[in-house]
Amino acid sequence: MDLRAYATPRNIAIALSAVVIGTAIVRRGKGGSRRVTGTRRRVLPGGSKPVVSRSIKTLHPTFQRSIQTLMDRMRARGFQPAIGTSWRNLAWQREAVDDGRSKVLFSMHNVTDMESGAPAALAVDLVDKRWGWGGTEANPASATNPQTINAATFFKVLGQEAARLRLGWGGNYSRKGVWSNFGMGWDVAHVSWKPETRSLLASLERGQWPAGLGPVESVTV
Repeated sequence: MDLRAYATPRNIAIALSAVVIGTAIVRRGKGGSRRVTGTRRRVLPGGSKPVVSRSIKTLHPTFQRSIQTLMDRMRARGFQPAIGTSWRNLAWQREAVDDGRSKVLFSMHNVTDMESGAPAALAVDLVDKRWGWGGTEANPASATNPQTINAATFFKVLGQEAARLRLGWGGNYSRKGVWSNFGMGWDVAHVSWKPETRSLLASLERGQWPAGLGPVESVTV
């Protein structure tokens, strides 16, 4: 599904609106004494409207660098890579589950720094701007659609280059749907910081950064 229509400046602004909760910052002194030295702004991503971004700036900075390298390598191989989707809010994810586009209520697209409220997605969908997801509403992706065939060429190379950078790739998922005709899994545009596991997703949903990642203070979209 082509989600680019969601990624308007207004929608991104809604996504970045938030509920702010003041959390006391407690310091321990000598002898175990405790004193409140201020408050920390804990920002929880708000908004009930589904929102999705296409900006590379809404990826975690560490992941941004990997994706920039990946896109540069795809250009060097003659393709025209573009971000189809990057960060998504939880309302979007809930809607995706409700209509059958996803089976999880939290994905690496949804990662947000729980202290600053900054989007910090660890997954992105990359397509070739000429072929997108391989079809249109009027001419859906199929094994015989020239647009799909061209897109499949892009996605196969995307998987190769993602592997070289030790990134996760949705083409390794179970083979079903149109992309199985080309020897790939169902989510060919999907690239993630690491292969997604339940334990990794659970840690990220709790706001716990794994080794190699750190907090994100702010983002300008």
